[in-house]
Amino acid sequence: MEYEARKGIIDRETFTEIAIQDILKLAGSLLYPQSTPYEGSWMKAYWMFAEYKLHTFTGMPFHKDTVVETVKKWRWMLRHAKRWFERSGIHPLFPGQYFDITRKDACEIGFWYLEKAWQRNEEKKERRKLAREGLNRQATERRKKISDNRKLEKQLRRYLSGKINGEVLYDYVRTNLSHHYLENLAELIQKQKHKA
Repeated sequence: MEYEARKGIIDRETFTEIAIQDILKLAGSLLYPQSTPYEGSWMKAYWMFAEYKLHTFTGMPFHKDTVVETVKKWRWMLRHAKRWFERSGIHPLFPGQYFDITRKDACEIGFWYLEKAWQRNEEKKERRKLAREGLNRQATERRKKISDNRKLEKQLRRYLSGKINGEVLYDYVRTNLSHHYLENLAELIQKQKHKA
């Protein structure tokens, strides 16, 4: 579907129909593997999708990229529903009822309530991403601090051994290390003297 969305030749209306059929086929294999709901119930579900989903308020079909993203979301929702039905022991409603767009509450056991679960999952993914970025930032800062400490210790040893003078040390700290080291340079020299 993604290749067709990017480079395909199928028009948007046909692509939308294929996407709906794909979702209903997946729903049949995931939610109704042991049963065969009536054909009319599947038709009712199909017409719910065709009438109310994957097109704009003016009736134009969505762009193919948007359809692909929506289908990915619906696939996740179907897999989530399968896990929930298996855990709870409740059987899904017939497709015509399950995919009814007015069933948006948890007690109604409808497909569209799962959009809230999708939103929670997306928010959780975003929080994990931010936490991972925070950890990476902390690790980078920690590595920089360790590196700066090593650089400073090396220059302090050179200063105390007489290889460089105070002006060269001051210039090095000012240009290569953070401002914190420059403010505490005298104290750091004293600590290094006591170490040696």
